[in-house]
Amino acid sequence: YLKIPLSIYSMRKYILFSLLTLFLLFMSCESQEEQQLGFVSEESIDTAVDYSFVDSSTYNVEGVEIVQSNYWIKNPTTGNWLEASVYQPTDTSLQYPGVLLVPGGDGGMEHFLRPYEGPGGNKELSIAQKFASEGFSVLIFSADGRGNSEGTKNSNGYKDQDALYEMYTFLLDYETVNTDKIGVVSYSYGITMASGMLGRYQPHMLYFIEWEGPFNKYGTGEGEYPASQGVER
Repeated sequence: YLKIPLSIYSMRKYILFSLLTLFLLFMSCESQEEQQLGFVSEESIDTAVDYSFVDSSTYNVEGVEIVQSNYWIKNPTTGNWLEASVYQPTDTSLQYPGVLLVPGGDGGMEHFLRPYEGPGGNKELSIAQKFASEGFSVLIFSADGRGNSEGTKNSNGYKDQDALYEMYTFLLDYETVNTDKIGVVSYSYGITMASGMLGRYQPHMLYFIEWEGPFNKYGTGEGEYPASQGVER
């Protein structure tokens, strides 16, 4: 057969077409992978938070006046109302760094109402109060089915992660919160909810701290502690 050499112009067109085809194929595979992994696009996020103010109270914590404001905040994925509280200094002329506290296991916000037992700890203070007295605007909440929140437990899965992102969005609109200085702190198995939300939503968090880490990997997201599955602690 007769071989007809490609002109330089035709060769360039062929190479460009091949590169474009490979790029589109790559983007298609990446999009499918993101959907499989539960990634959430910015376009699909509703930034309007559905919430209801309940009441507030003030405390004097180690010489600092702090206010506790209680809310019901709706999980947009499940439609359930979740209990939440924000603790911060009462001085509204300042903006405070925000922090979201994520409890361990399948616990709720009561986890952070326990006495603070850190270095120089005052057992008359709760963990949330201690954070606020140090100049933070701290949000604690109970995910679906925990504490007084509606619904059933989701074992730190997508529904719980969506709830955590909603709490983050709520803090973004808080007038006294410095939105450039919001972070999340998780305890133990709370790392599943926190890291899952951060990975799926990619919010502009300043930091993420895992307080102590789960005692092993097997029960993460299972909803039951591994001991019930014959795994030693």
